[in-house]
Formats: sequence, C-alpha cells, structure tokens
Amino acid sequence: MRFLSWLRARRASALPLSGATFRTRWADDRHSVDDLFYIIRTLMPYGQPATLSKQEYIDITAYILIVNGYLAGGQPLPLDSRILKQITIRPQ
Repeated sequence: MRFLSWLRARRASALPLSGATFRTRWADDRHSVDDLFYIIRTLMPYGQPATLSKQEYIDITAYILIVNGYLAGGQPLPLDSRILKQITIRPQ
C-alpha cells in the first residue's frame, strides 16, 4: 500500500519509471541496478524515504525492471550492493 501511495505522488512530481522515459534515463549502459535501487531507496515512499525494508526496496526494483521488459533471472535480485553494481541496465 505504501508503494502505491508513493507511486501516485511520484507521478505528479517526477519522471516516469516505465516506458520511453525510463529507457532514456536508465537503459544507457552506464547505470547499474544498484543506481536504480539507490534512487528508489532514498526517495520513496514520498515524504518518508528509507522507511521500507531492504527486501521491499529490492522487490520494487525488480518490479520496475519487469514492467520495463527485463526478464527475471533464475535467482532473485541480491541485496548486496556490490553485486547490484555489476548488473548494468542495457538498452533492449
């Protein structure tokens, strides 16, 4: 529920996290999944950043990637930022 309220508030004040705007901003071979995870973790929920668990933030990150056409791998996204930094968001 907190994610939905954050998403509604975000739509009014920030760039979309899906579609062409997402691809332009994130899928450029320069941003890692850790970069996206950091932005989500430090900006949401709206007005109360960093109040979800690390697992909830990684689940939201995975959801945003899936919505944008990135297929889930054989394992869940790890919680380790060192590993997430090695996963580059590539153009499709």
